[in-house]
Amino acid sequence: MNRLRIVGKDYGDKLSFAIAKPSEFTEQVSSLGLSEKESSVVILDLKENKKYRKDDSKFSVDNVKALINDFLSNNLEPFVKSEPIPTSDDGDVKVVVAKNFNEVVLDSTKDVLLEVYAPWCGHCKKLAPIYSKLATSLRPYNDKLVIAKVDATANDLPSQFSVKGFPTIFYVPANQKDKPLKYEGAREVKDFVEYIKKQASFSFDESLLKDEL
Repeated sequence: MNRLRIVGKDYGDKLSFAIAKPSEFTEQVSSLGLSEKESSVVILDLKENKKYRKDDSKFSVDNVKALINDFLSNNLEPFVKSEPIPTSDDGDVKVVVAKNFNEVVLDSTKDVLLEVYAPWCGHCKKLAPIYSKLATSLRPYNDKLVIAKVDATANDLPSQFSVKGFPTIFYVPANQKDKPLKYEGAREVKDFVEYIKKQASFSFDESLLKDEL
């Protein structure tokens, strides 16, 4: 706290300062990719909803000042929590993480149906076999449509994909990546198919679907 007070004398008009025990803020610590045993300095840009940290920063007055100067000079890359890019998918469902989110979900050549889930969510577990069946039935449209899922507890998502509960499902047309549509219908294969048929940015012929319906 004394070190932050020293830094605050020079930067108090630009940033607010706080200190917290990792053991008392486990969710926030996890969102920064830190463990409860680590001591780290983090800058939270609440206006832009971005996080900045340095893994090699010893907690000293000089290092905190250096981090702040880099932030104020726009010389820092935002920290994004992400699982490793998977080497395989979950059957016909594309597994998305933060590191390949733009490549998959924001691909302007394909529509995407995206499930945002949490591993502990009972409703997500109930949906899993239905979602898998849907992806298999839609194989004929693999060049135009991606059925995907992302674990929101392990990956940071763009602000337009923020959720309040699980699962949350978005439809992201190829020509509308900045404004994803939130799916709020029933969760059977036939219901998803009807919805996709209405929202697809491509010509959707239901007779081409596989027999999983």
